Amino acid sequence: MKKAIFGDKKNKKRHKEVAKRISQLQKELKKADKKADKKHEKLKTGVPGIDQILNGGIPEGNLVLLTGGPGSGKTTFGLQFLYEGAKKYNEPGIFITLEESPTRLIEHAKDFGFDLAPLIKAKKLRIVKTPLYKFSTLLTAIDDAVTRMNAKRFFLDPAALLNLFFENTLELRKGMVALAELLKKLGCTALITTDTQVEGGNISAYGIEEYAADGVITLYHSKVENTFVRMIAVLKMRGTEHSEKIHPLEISKDGLRTFPDEAVFQ
Repeated sequence: MKKAIFGDKKNKKRHKEVAKRISQLQKELKKADKKADKKHEKLKTGVPGIDQILNGGIPEGNLVLLTGGPGSGKTTFGLQFLYEGAKKYNEPGIFITLEESPTRLIEHAKDFGFDLAPLIKAKKLRIVKTPLYKFSTLLTAIDDAVTRMNAKRFFLDPAALLNLFFENTLELRKGMVALAELLKKLGCTALITTDTQVEGGNISAYGIEEYAADGVITLYHSKVENTFVRMIAVLKMRGTEHSEKIHPLEISKDGLRTFPDEAVFQ
């Protein structure tokens, strides 16, 4: 893969500022994380290159925030995570969608060669559309779906809509903690998404979600002259060492892949 060329001085300066901010966020999250890291079994994501930059995969039972701007590939990442888990590793998965319909998500997955229908029929994968009227109902739906299937993988998209359940930031914070505690109790490895851009100062939309999570992976989509450049960075991951570089990311007809031996900024 060709390395990104950042063109004029203005673009180069902007991207250096982004790289600096990502590095600062990695340090801040590591400092804020007071829990002692323990060794865990690793769960393979199935996304080419990701497991290498995570030193073998996501520690089992971790709750990981998948963050980035619109169109950065978060939903595709989650679909690939569930599809590969069910198909390649025989690990059942649950997709809780707060926005898109299951039918539309199944069609979207086909664009990348992920045929979800046979996995759904075999009860290795389930997509649940949850109405946005009561947070306790959402928690009950998650508990029931994961328990019934004995799911090992969980994906919620998008967490940014969780704010609709709450009247203020304090209640939202309590809700995120309750969700994290439930997923820990259920023992599945979880990804949740939220929209953001790291230039804004916060990793997630409300600056809360990342502190309830064990890991933070940022997908970055930047326009450079007439080209969009995709990047990925692991800002935090309890239970494992991980790359602190910003790696190129590619989305093709086969889904996502990153390049662990390449870095966007040297």
